[in-house]
Amino acid sequence: MKFIPKLPLQTFPIGLWSGKAPILVRAGTEPGRVTVQAEVNGMMSNVLELYTMAPKTDKLDGALPIRDLARIRVDIGGEGQLPQFDWVSWVANDEGASEKQFDTFGGFKAKIAPASAHGILRSLGEMNVKGKYGYAFGEGVAAIDDQGLVLELTGVPTGQYKFTSFHHAPQPNTNDMDPNREKLKSLKLPSWAYAKDLEVHFTDANRNIQVHQIRVTDGGTIEGPWPGMSKIMIYSDGHSPISIRFVAPDKKAIWFNAFEIQAWD
Repeated sequence: MKFIPKLPLQTFPIGLWSGKAPILVRAGTEPGRVTVQAEVNGMMSNVLELYTMAPKTDKLDGALPIRDLARIRVDIGGEGQLPQFDWVSWVANDEGASEKQFDTFGGFKAKIAPASAHGILRSLGEMNVKGKYGYAFGEGVAAIDDQGLVLELTGVPTGQYKFTSFHHAPQPNTNDMDPNREKLKSLKLPSWAYAKDLEVHFTDANRNIQVHQIRVTDGGTIEGPWPGMSKIMIYSDGHSPISIRFVAPDKKAIWFNAFEIQAWD
């Protein structure tokens, strides 16, 4: 492999390694031509010509800055929770409703509760499953309520957001080397009969009604890239509460492990 610069005319032989030939090109201030010639004994050589161009700075006039959209990922669990790295931890109450204040988006509050006064809500911590974000999806809350489980968001600034919820029924993934093995085996919550199919009911500030279906995953391993999940677009008017309700048509336990909210405008 040879690199042939325009000026001065020289060649710099470069050998291939794993099918690759790295080439360093010294750039100047004037546009020009770069010629690359490949040669091997017993075969015809070949030439590739590349032409450099002067920068067109006028194309950037009026361009807007590129920025990352604000996002929060929340790992829900119980006492002894093993938080997922770089996610916000929420240690929920083991019985009854739970509330938490978050700093993202200028500050908002979230509340998890059974949809009715007769519902049961329990939290699970100190467990993880194998797979991507296993700490987030190995813990969470489970609710039994004919009316469902409700996540209410208040104080979310005006705007459009993408909301993603995650639903996985975890099972202990442990062995003799785990000091918590016996404790994990004694937990009753993972043995609850849980709903494998959920519905997400949502009405936003624009009165847009959405109903989504979720297939809940389970076990000690996340088999695919993600567990059961639902993605919906929500709009906040800046003052009305946002209510998202998860319903189990078969009236079994509803698992809710984590959620993500990302600004969308």
